[in-house]
Amino acid sequence: MAYSTLKNNQPSKDTAMITSLRKTHKILWMLLAIVMPLLIVLSIGSIKKVLLTDSDVIVNSTSGNTLLENQQFTISIHKTNNTLILHVVLKKPLKNASSLVYSTPNDILIGTITKKGIYDFELPSGSNGIRIYDEIKEIDILNIAL
Repeated sequence: MAYSTLKNNQPSKDTAMITSLRKTHKILWMLLAIVMPLLIVLSIGSIKKVLLTDSDVIVNSTSGNTLLENQQFTISIHKTNNTLILHVVLKKPLKNASSLVYSTPNDILIGTITKKGIYDFELPSGSNGIRIYDEIKEIDILNIAL
C-alpha cells in the first residue's frame, strides 16, 4: 500500500482522492439506508390480492344442488331470478394451464378456470351439462350432466 507524504501541510492528490471517495461512499450508503426500507414498504403495500391456501377455501354446500364434490372440485348449481348459476370451487390447482368451461350440448363458452378459488358462471338456457376442457392439450378434464 502506498502512503503519500505531506508537503506544506497539504495532502497529496492521492489522499484527496481517497477522502472524496470515502465521502461519496458514505453518502451513497446513507441514501441506500433510507431508500431501501421505503421501497420495501411500498412494494408490500402494492400487493393487490391475498393468495389462497388450502385452508382458506371453505366450501359451504348447504344451499343449491351439489353436482360434484371431490378433493379438487366442488360444483353446484343455484337458481336466482330465473337464471342458473354454476358455482365452482377449485380446491387444488389444476395441472392444466388453460381450462375452459363450456355449457353442453351447444358448447357455449361460459368462462375460464385459471387458479385455485371460487368461480360463478351464468348458465345459458337449454344447458343440460357442463364440460371443463383443456384448450392446449385438447382433452376433456370433466364432463357433468345437470
